[in-house]
Amino acid sequence: MRIMVGVLAALLITGCDEEPRYAPDVDIVDGVEIARLSELPAHDEPALRWTFETFTVVPTQRALDEEPSVYSPRSAVELSNGELFLHDDVTEGRLVILDPETGAVRVRFGRFGRGPGEIGGWAHLSEAEDGTLEVLDARNRQRHRFDLDGRWLGSVAADFEGVGGQLLAHPSGAGFLLDSFVPREGAWERVLMQWDDAGDVRPLFTLPPPAPDAEPGQIQQGRVLWTQVGSQIVSMWSSRPEFFVHDLQGRRVREVHLPWERRRIEESDIQRQVEAYGGIASRLRVGPAALTNEFFPASDTVFGMYQSDMWRPDGEPAIPVPGAIWRLFSTSGVYLGALPLPEDFWPLGRSGDRLWVRVADEHGIPELREVRIVPDPR
Repeated sequence: MRIMVGVLAALLITGCDEEPRYAPDVDIVDGVEIARLSELPAHDEPALRWTFETFTVVPTQRALDEEPSVYSPRSAVELSNGELFLHDDVTEGRLVILDPETGAVRVRFGRFGRGPGEIGGWAHLSEAEDGTLEVLDARNRQRHRFDLDGRWLGSVAADFEGVGGQLLAHPSGAGFLLDSFVPREGAWERVLMQWDDAGDVRPLFTLPPPAPDAEPGQIQQGRVLWTQVGSQIVSMWSSRPEFFVHDLQGRRVREVHLPWERRRIEESDIQRQVEAYGGIASRLRVGPAALTNEFFPASDTVFGMYQSDMWRPDGEPAIPVPGAIWRLFSTSGVYLGALPLPEDFWPLGRSGDRLWVRVADEHGIPELREVRIVPDPR
């Protein structure tokens, strides 16, 4: 019953009322649902293709002889006054507030660094109830607060053992979620933790460990992935064909096993990747590849599993290089189809059933779009 409720919610959000064609078989083992998908179609199956419906387009460059307002936006939130608040991780002023009608910057602030009020790597953005801006700084493990004019109002750091990683707001409002490499009896585990408003950090659960053949530093070998999808947390080791669903208390409620096999990267694959991507692809070597490199929430019940030609499963048709798709899954384990992604695609933030995303315009300049995922009518 829970599977079908999740399916119907997923289909409702994505605007489709058809019965799912690829729902898993489910067993209950020690109170955990074990969901197994016996087959999945190829990513280019025409009947299961999705697309973006665009509501808003925000240019970041008003003329070819002008500098773009942002270069590499990584996260965004629409403020209650209608402005867009973005994290641009390659400029000196890492935080930007701009007018979505013109793309013009109203204020730029938040310099790069490790100190109070300074921004390290990836940042999660939000607006507090009092109208101030909150920035969760993953690399520095800090919670910064600014006013709407970019004035720094203070910072609080998380104090715990280990090395931090991704940092997200807790969906219930009870603090934040973050992962950390934590020492355990001579080894290291990656643990998901909750950082509450009182400043206390407690572990929720251990994230999936590396695959037995994974080698540190080899990007094709896979890595641990996790994200928050509605009121659940989805995680996986990206070279294993399975993902796990936990509730917000850290209890595992579901395992979803995928009928995929890893494929081998050959010398010809490496050459194609180097020609398309350059430096980072030169680190590849002949051998097995991961099944994905990232996933992102698309709604309260659906996430998109990123796949490019390098990350596709064994036996899948080739994905154009460069090019990428999202494989859409509900947290119940239902496969919904594939969504081709525009060039330079990156999801910036979500509000209800709509996403703010970054794509490239015809000149390769970042463009911001407000979109919704819908069935492809073709």
